[in-house]
Parts: sequence; C-alpha cells; structure tokens
Amino acid sequence: MWIRRQSDRPRAGGPVRSVFLAGLAAALAVAASAAGRADTLDRPFTQVRTLKTGFVRAARGIAVTPEGRIYAAGDQAVHIIGPGGDHVAFPLRGDPSCIAIGTNGLLYIGIGDRVDVVEHCGTPRAQWAAPASNSVITSIAVGRESLWVADAGRREILRYSPDGAITARWGGRAGEGDTNGLVVPSPHLDVAEDAQGRVWVANPGRHRLQIHAPDGALLRTWGFFSHEDPAGFTGCCNPADFACAPDGTIVTADKGALARVRVFDAEGRLLATLIPPGKLNVLELVRLAAGLDVATDARGRIYVLDPATRTVRVFERKEK
Repeated sequence: MWIRRQSDRPRAGGPVRSVFLAGLAAALAVAASAAGRADTLDRPFTQVRTLKTGFVRAARGIAVTPEGRIYAAGDQAVHIIGPGGDHVAFPLRGDPSCIAIGTNGLLYIGIGDRVDVVEHCGTPRAQWAAPASNSVITSIAVGRESLWVADAGRREILRYSPDGAITARWGGRAGEGDTNGLVVPSPHLDVAEDAQGRVWVANPGRHRLQIHAPDGALLRTWGFFSHEDPAGFTGCCNPADFACAPDGTIVTADKGALARVRVFDAEGRLLATLIPPGKLNVLELVRLAAGLDVATDARGRIYVLDPATRTVRVFERKEK
C-alpha cells in the first residue's frame, strides 16, 4: 500500500539520501540534453512574482479565483493570498490534500477520504462522507453542472451533485489487458474540466492525459514515457498534477528526480518549459512526500505551488 503515515515516510538522510542523490545525479545527466533541446522552444511566459504562503510544514494544494486570489491548502489550514500580497488564513479539521473554488461562494477541500465544504471565510457548511473505506481524495474540480473528485485510493473519478450526492463513478484499477484503466502507483491522481465541458484525467502510471466525455467515455489520450524527448513524461507516474488554461493549453507538473512544470497545447505538443529539471529542491519535496500543484486564472496566468519553499510562483505570458 503506497499511503503512509507521516511517521512512516523515509527521511532523506544516511543511506537513503546517498542512494537518492546518486539516482538524482544520473537522472539529471540523462535529462541534460533533453533540457537543452527544450530551451530552443519559444519562451512565451515569464515569472513575475513569488508569493509566500505562510505555511510552516508543507503546502499541498492550490486554487485561484478568476481575478487571481490564491487559496492554498496545507498544515490543517487554508491561506488566502490577495493579488497585492494581503494574507489571511483559517483552520481546517484535518490535513488537506487539494482544494477547489465553487461558483457559489464555497470551497471544496479534500481531507483524507472525504470532502469538506466551507465558506470562503472558513465557516463549515457540510462534510461529504468518504466514498469508500480505502478512498484517498487527491483532486477536486468544479464543472459547469457537477463536481469531479479524483479518488487515488480506488483509482476512480467521482461525479458529485452540488449537494454532495455521487451521481456517477468511472475509472477503476486497470485489469490485465486493460489499456484504458487508471494506473496510480502513488497518491497522485488529478482531474479537471475544460471550457468545452470535457473531463481531463491524469493517468500517471501510463504517462499520459486522458480526455473523457462527462459520462466517462474515453475520447482520446496523449502523452508518452521518455527520458530523452523533452515532451515525454518520466519516472514511475507522471504527470502528477495539471491544469486546463482558458485558452485551451494544459499546464503539467511532474514529480520525482526530474520535477518540472511545462505547457502543452490541447493536442499534446510541448510549447514551453516554465521550470526545468534541476531548478527545484527535489530532496525537500521527497522528504515532505509532496508534489507541485498548478492552477490558472481568467487572464491565463499560471500559478505553481512549491511545497519545498512554501511559495507560489506566478507566470505571465510575455507581450508580443
């Protein structure tokens, strides 16, 4: 079972640290030429600011309003960061893994095996029961008519009504010979709805993204495994997180030795590398057992939550 208690997580010290550093050095060496080829791409984005989240231990999830107000979840709390840097926070009843902003003035927060619904000021409104005893909620997305919840424990995508009833579920562990089932080797399973109402799902063990109709029917996929090709996904299970931008582009975040953030078009063509391999504190991410999270706002700005530095990095498209 890949879900561990905090006390069970391996620490990046002694033999574990030495082995990891050796593997990291090898992986970065393999990726050097690929990163160089990625640098030949146009660079349509530039980092414009870095914002502190206020977390002491680790930041776990991020959501952004259309105008750019940031809601970051972690350390049993939600921290709200305004566009001007103003900062307020409120506590949660447990350690969050993900957060989503509803159009109804509510926040939806994944905590272990359940979803908590709270007002923007932190007042609790509802607590949706765990879908199953082995559920692990890792992503929530607010759609046009439904809420989508990714359950990494059961390898499922759940469709919720606004009042918390499960109206559909699809996905599930991949069986023998099944080329479309979800392969989730670690607790990272992400879901989002795009502007056309299609449901995007990361299938990290297959190193790809899947596009589904709302009823779960698979429409198409893109993505592949490669250490050499700058457009490929690496490691056991990537992409770990992603976001659908208003212009149809897809922002992906990889975890592991080659942790990075990239931008693809809707067909899977690599457009830009925002944060290349080697520019993140991978050892600290491993110690925290945390991955990056990404979000976008209505203007197409990209927000990257870095648990290692407990900051949010903001990128904007360059003026032509």
